[in-house]
Amino acid sequence: MPIKARALKVSEVRGLTEIGVHALGHVAGLCLRITSVKTRLFCFRYQFAHKSRLLTIGYANVMPLSHAIKEASKMRAMLYSGIDPYHVRDEAKKAAIKRNEKEQKNSTISAHSFIAVANEYIKYKKDNKGFIFDKTAESAFRGMLINHVFPYLKLEEVETIEPKQIYDVLVKIWTTKRSLSLKLCSFLKQIFDYAIAQKYMDKENPVNMRGALGTLLSPLKTQRVEQGHYPCVDYHELPNLICAINEFSAVTELGRKALLFSILTATRAKAARLIKWDQINFDNNTWTIPLENDKNKKQSAERTIYLNEQAVTLLKSITHDSDYVFHNRLYEPFTDSMFCSLLRRLNKHREDHRQQPFVDKNILNKDGKPSLITQHGVARATFKIWSKADDLGNNTKFDTDAVELCLLHTRKDPLKGAYDRSKFEKERKRVMKEWGEYCYSKMDVQNSK
Repeated sequence: MPIKARALKVSEVRGLTEIGVHALGHVAGLCLRITSVKTRLFCFRYQFAHKSRLLTIGYANVMPLSHAIKEASKMRAMLYSGIDPYHVRDEAKKAAIKRNEKEQKNSTISAHSFIAVANEYIKYKKDNKGFIFDKTAESAFRGMLINHVFPYLKLEEVETIEPKQIYDVLVKIWTTKRSLSLKLCSFLKQIFDYAIAQKYMDKENPVNMRGALGTLLSPLKTQRVEQGHYPCVDYHELPNLICAINEFSAVTELGRKALLFSILTATRAKAARLIKWDQINFDNNTWTIPLENDKNKKQSAERTIYLNEQAVTLLKSITHDSDYVFHNRLYEPFTDSMFCSLLRRLNKHREDHRQQPFVDKNILNKDGKPSLITQHGVARATFKIWSKADDLGNNTKFDTDAVELCLLHTRKDPLKGAYDRSKFEKERKRVMKEWGEYCYSKMDVQNSK
């Protein structure tokens, strides 16, 4: 049973700003998870059958602390009775989906109502292998519809839905939740495109940003929270960061190696976390990222990473005890918050020992202080800046297109992309070789002492 922390007052909870998970007291396991300035979630942290879980209770900006305490108390009572709260929630979600499907069959719901067409489109995506639509994607799709769309358009005929109704749905999250609003807008457009293709409606798609919907949303453009850059470390400090990660013993060895590998390969977090041994070819030192783990979902996209000597050595130091290269104690891949947690704990450790934390001085947080670095920023942005550093001579040394391919970026020029299909294999190997040597430049000196 977890130790119950001191019960924080409402004002104290509001005063918490550091990214991470903070115990709130009141109920053992009740905590506040902060992932960004805008995202604050009440959660319940517990262990059941030797497995740790962190269940979301609700958004702290709209849910009173008292309500979160009641929900956490219910979950704690379940644990006392030998019931896993996650299982209860999962069963409730499945029951909700079944109710939706049952409602669709009900005679009072038209076959061309929004909920019916949405469910039909989800089934269409699941049944066609041409879509990248796994259980995680389906759950996210349904969750957005249930939380943001069904309360307003559930029983409406798709033929009668107008841009103003779509605006009423999107306006609630358009200025505060940029990423969510864009995804929801894309999903809604797909559903109405499907309805048009099936001849359920005979008019223009109401989710058209170049039409009436775009006109309605345009006044909100200046109020919208823009997506900022990911904080990264100055490339001059990168070798010191690599040494600090390697020496940081407060986290698991595989966690440290996963972060180091993602930096050495300049890859996104998801691809690095979910890498499997069968994706690696040690004969030619390459790693082929599968389509489902890549941001770019085009079949023809380049997904081969040329591994430098440092990355190969790191991989060969890991025991093959799971299909996944990097995994937790349950032999499952690390969660998407692992890298953030590791870097945050590393910086906290440095501050406790009166050492300078690794921050991005060019990106300030809401308190006007330099932001803590992120995995994406270090692995991607720092790599890109290093490749163009004139004080190192890299601005004239490396081919720009080769650097972009090292990051698995596609060419934006349609003509160049059509006619220039070179892979720059030799140049990419050279870039990655020098990147690995630069990352480990102080590791080699440190190991020689």
